Amino acid sequence: MSSLREKETSWGRLYTVAAVAAPQTVTGAADMADIRDIKPPLLPAFDPTTLYWALGLILLALALAGAWYLWRRRQRRKQATAAPLKPHEAATRDLEALNGDLDCPGREFYFRLSTIFRGYVENAFDIKALEMTTEELLPKLASLPVPAELHAEAKGFLRNADPVKYAGREVDRKAMSKDFSLVRTFVEATKPQESPVTFPGKPNV
Repeated sequence: MSSLREKETSWGRLYTVAAVAAPQTVTGAADMADIRDIKPPLLPAFDPTTLYWALGLILLALALAGAWYLWRRRQRRKQATAAPLKPHEAATRDLEALNGDLDCPGREFYFRLSTIFRGYVENAFDIKALEMTTEELLPKLASLPVPAELHAEAKGFLRNADPVKYAGREVDRKAMSKDFSLVRTFVEATKPQESPVTFPGKPNV
């Protein structure tokens, strides 16, 4: 602290500043007693509801996963136990698939078409047509209950398909469409005919 003093001189009044010592405050033991350590932050109380929700969601996810697994297992069993297609049904299915892809290259077309034809003959007549060469298969076809004209056309189809498949001979779309119709006709003409349903006491119409 400081105080202002006034003194008269020949030059006039002179003001001086005198320093005054500030009173000192002594901290006693009583004052120190009010000073305490800083307490650590309080943690929130544990709420078991959150844990229950988490466990519930985990159990629900496990239940859904188990249900999906059982459903897939049943579907696979149904597919495994489903009755296989009959030879003419499988051939018709494959012909329909090929019919939607008639723009494929000639070599690929004849590989697929001859495989359908040979697979049908093998499954329908118990002839290892897929393993035989064309010359080995032709005598077997002659023994099938097929009209002579249809047999001759099937024979021509097999012989014409080999150069396209193995030598890459060019073929036009007209010939491809004709051979496709031939195989379809062969399957339709040789598939088992369904017997008419008969009723006791009623003549068949």
